[in-house]
Amino acid sequence: MKNLTNQLPNRYKWVDYARGISILLVVYRHVFEGLKRNGANAADYSFLETMNLFFFSFRMPLFFVIAGFFVQAGFAKRGIGGYVKHRAATILYPFVLWGFVQITLQLLFSGVTNSQRSAVDYLNLFIFPREIDQFWYLLALFNVSALYVIVTSTLKLKNNQQLMVGIFLYLLGMLVDYFGWSIGFAYDILHYYIFLAVGEFVSEFLFKRETLEKMSSTKYVAFGLPLFVAAQYLFLNINQRHNSFIYVEKYLSVLFLFIALVGVFYMLCLSMFLARTFKESWLSFIGRHSLQIYVLHVIVSSACRTVLVKFLGINSFPLLLVLCITVAVIVPVIIEMAANKLGMHYLFSLAKYEKKDSAVQQNKGVQEMSQSLQS
Repeated sequence: MKNLTNQLPNRYKWVDYARGISILLVVYRHVFEGLKRNGANAADYSFLETMNLFFFSFRMPLFFVIAGFFVQAGFAKRGIGGYVKHRAATILYPFVLWGFVQITLQLLFSGVTNSQRSAVDYLNLFIFPREIDQFWYLLALFNVSALYVIVTSTLKLKNNQQLMVGIFLYLLGMLVDYFGWSIGFAYDILHYYIFLAVGEFVSEFLFKRETLEKMSSTKYVAFGLPLFVAAQYLFLNINQRHNSFIYVEKYLSVLFLFIALVGVFYMLCLSMFLARTFKESWLSFIGRHSLQIYVLHVIVSSACRTVLVKFLGINSFPLLLVLCITVAVIVPVIIEMAANKLGMHYLFSLAKYEKKDSAVQQNKGVQEMSQSLQS
C-alpha cells in the first residue's frame, strides 16, 4: 500500500479532500435553499431535498475537527499571542471584510436578492451572525480556536481534559436550546468547542502512519458505509417527521453529537482513501481553496441565479442547481488566483508575512507534530 505521508510531503492531502467534501456540501445546501426561496420549483425533485438534509449533520463539525488537528501545532509554533493574531489575520479578517461586502450588496440589490437587509445587520454580523447567511462559521471558528488555546495555556490542560471542557460546554448549549435562550455568537462556542477538542484528541493517533494506512483501506471505507448511512438516515427520518432540519441538533443533542461524529470520521476515512487512490484531483484542489469559496459562494451563486433566471429565462431546477454550484465554486478560486497574481493577498488574508506559495513554511508546525507522533 502507498504511504500517505510520503505522497505530498508538505501537506496532508487527505485533509484537502475532507475540506473539499465539506465545502461542496455547504455550497450545495446554500444554493439549493437560495433557489427555493427565489421561487424555483423544487417540489418535483424530492430526492434533491432529501440529499440536502441527509448530508447536513456533519458538514460544519468536520471543519472544526480538522481545525482541531492543527491547533497545537499552530500554538507551539507561534505562542498564544502569535496564534490568536494569525487566526485573526486569516479567519476574522475575511469574516469582517466579506461579511460587510455581502451585506452591502444585499442592501444595494434588495430588489433581486432573497435577503432583506437593514443597517442593523452590520452589527448582527458580530452579535447574531447566524442571521447573516454563512458567516457565522468563521466567527465561531475564530472564537473557539482563540478560547481553546487560551484555556490550554492558562490552565495547562491536556487534550483529554480539553475534551471534558468541550463536553461541559456542549451540555451548557443543550440547556440553552432547552430553555430557548438567545445568546447570539456565544451559542456556537458552546456547541462547537467539543468538535475542536475531538480533533486535537484524535490527532495523537490519526497522523500515525499505521493509522493512516488502516483508515484509508478499502475495507474501512466499505465496512463503515452501513453505519454512516444508518446514522444519516436516522437524522433525516427524525427531522422529516418534525418538518425541520435542526430538530435533532436542537432537541436531541446527544444523538446529534453521535450522528455528526459518525459522519465526520467516515468522511475522514473516505478522504484518506481518495488521497491514497488519486495523486491529485479537482476535489482536493477545491479543498485547498475552501476559505475563498466559503466567503464568496453566496454572493457568486446569487448573481449567477439572477442572470440565469431573470435574463436567460432558465427555470429548470436541476439545471439551475448544477450551474449555480459550479459557478459558485469556480469563480471564487479564479478571484483568489487573480488577487494573488496582482499582489492583492489582502482580499482574503492579512498574513502577509507568510508566503502563500511556500508549503514548507506554511506547514512547518504540522510537520513537527507529525514527526513527533510517528516516532
